[in-house]
Amino acid sequence: MTIISKSIDHSFCFILISIILSILVLFTYLLIGNYDMKVYGIASDFDAKSKTPIKHVIVISQGKRSFDNYFGTFPGANGLPANLTVPLNPFPQPSAKFSVSVWFSTDNTLSKNGFLINKGGLGVDTPGKNMNYGIWMNIKGNIIAGFETKNGTDYKVGTNNTYNDGKWHNAIVTYNDTSVLSLYLDGILVAKNQTAGAIPEVNGNQTVRIGSNSFHLDNYFIGLVDQVRIWNRALEYSEVLNVYNNTYNRNEQLVHLSFNDTKKNITATSTSSTILLNGIYLNGSSYYDIENDSLQRVTYVRPFHLEKTKTDSPYDGSRAYKTSFNKGKMNGFPFSQTLNKKDPNLVMGYYDGRELPYYWQFATEFVLADNFFAPSMGTGLANHQYLYTANSVEYQKNIPFRGFIDLNKTIFDELQDSRQSWKVYVQDYDPALNYSNADVTKNRYLNLLAAIPRFVDNRTLNSNMVDLVEYYRDLRSKDFPAVSYIVAPHYDESSPRDVSKGQEFVYSLALALMKSKHWSDSVFIITYRESGGWYDHVAPPVINGQEYGFRVPTLIISPFAKKGYLDSTFYDVTSILKFIEYNYGLSPLSTRDAKANNMLNAFDFTQPPRKPPVLDSSSDQNSIQEDGVIIAKNRESIDKVNLVYLIVLLLIPSVAFVIWVVNKKRANLDFVQRT
Repeated sequence: MTIISKSIDHSFCFILISIILSILVLFTYLLIGNYDMKVYGIASDFDAKSKTPIKHVIVISQGKRSFDNYFGTFPGANGLPANLTVPLNPFPQPSAKFSVSVWFSTDNTLSKNGFLINKGGLGVDTPGKNMNYGIWMNIKGNIIAGFETKNGTDYKVGTNNTYNDGKWHNAIVTYNDTSVLSLYLDGILVAKNQTAGAIPEVNGNQTVRIGSNSFHLDNYFIGLVDQVRIWNRALEYSEVLNVYNNTYNRNEQLVHLSFNDTKKNITATSTSSTILLNGIYLNGSSYYDIENDSLQRVTYVRPFHLEKTKTDSPYDGSRAYKTSFNKGKMNGFPFSQTLNKKDPNLVMGYYDGRELPYYWQFATEFVLADNFFAPSMGTGLANHQYLYTANSVEYQKNIPFRGFIDLNKTIFDELQDSRQSWKVYVQDYDPALNYSNADVTKNRYLNLLAAIPRFVDNRTLNSNMVDLVEYYRDLRSKDFPAVSYIVAPHYDESSPRDVSKGQEFVYSLALALMKSKHWSDSVFIITYRESGGWYDHVAPPVINGQEYGFRVPTLIISPFAKKGYLDSTFYDVTSILKFIEYNYGLSPLSTRDAKANNMLNAFDFTQPPRKPPVLDSSSDQNSIQEDGVIIAKNRESIDKVNLVYLIVLLLIPSVAFVIWVVNKKRANLDFVQRT
């Protein structure tokens, strides 16, 4: 009887211990978050101090794309204008041989040379920046004309007669095949110069400007100008006379401009013809640039749909941006590619919802900012730095070519000082790739903190730079950080990378957030560093001397984001910093973020947090990366793991029960045998 009791006691204890272990394992399972508590509405008990219901801000910058390239045809957005055409070359072709004719009238004495017309102007003797041709008046009232060669050598012709007498005069300069530079005033040859074969500068892309230096704003003319004509050849003397007498040979004529200035409606006639001249009045600070529609034989290109999600990369250096901008005309994009031996048509390509279904669905469900600009006309690090520091210029002198960057203050310094949690999630994070490793030069645009010594050498700060795997784990815990930056170099959407891969990856990040318990108090912001050379039709503003870059796509995803809202507030990445600073009570990093527009217009905090929308079922085909393993975003694999986990939990007491039964039978059998 004692043996049976002891056997039963042992079995009972085993069962009791098994049940306790099962409960502990189940509690641990729930605690670490492998069970998706968000589905059942269990909220996080992590409470970041914030001025809005937003407790978690997640930001990802996906490289280089323009707004028109991604959302140029999105319904209602400030996208591509109907029937848009852009000249293949908005600048008049430079001419090795030329004739330039201009009528002018002035009774002013100029304080310095004043250009009637010029292409290239006066500046520095640098190839590509010299004058192709020009006619100007000096301080004595004499007329001078000529050109500069590629190396900056000047060739000029001029007259000692004065022409600031208040009458209308016609000036023509020609340069012919025999290398003779000639100047005609009122149909009379007044000067010529044999150049011995000199070739005018033909490599510049400066505009043709009337009334000022086309290299930079200077050398203003004061008076009236009218009937501007340019030929791609030298006129014969008989043709010069015909021009003075209002008869023109338009063979190889590139430009003809006739003005009628209603503000200064002065009519005059030439001494030998009844030509009516009204002219445009130039007041000493005004000028006129010849537009592309004044040019003859101009080839135009149009926006077109890109069917391939992986294309070549346009040239996107600072020079290309400046040429594309073309002083706010936004018509130099194809020509900027031609200058750098790239396909001039490619930059006019755009995607739509067929190639970017997830981004377009986000724009339909949440907020699309259609007035969000790159922070500067710079490229690479110059723009990327704004997302971390709200500044660039002050730090440029401290940025050598190697990986080391000495940044005094970043948004993460402010968060750390305010005891707000933060992390930078880096795809395939390698702590060894830091400022002390030469290889960081290729990664510093992506994980900027790795190039800053104090973030690498300080153990506390360094612990906040983690592998992207931690993002998915943290979403299942209660301690998801207040501010997160995501860095994923392999899924950057800059061409020639495949945009579909990039958007699927970003979609998986957003979907993981939506499936987590932190969705109800988070915002996920998708933006881009710069345009990458792709066409955009909106001219960037210049504010307080700061020239912004071209528009970039930006999506604001949150349960508090206005539904299907097009936010046309002026933003750039410093506006993201402004929102973070406002939300968590941080000080501004610089004057840029202090003056930036906050992103509050994108939200409606009077409404309860919206549930995640029903997303496209095709999202099941996407994948997310966790612990180095690709798992389906619909969590089928995770559900399988959950199922196995629960089966194991159930098996523990079951096995214990079987053992108890077996032990009991053995005990009974022993008892029978003994008796």
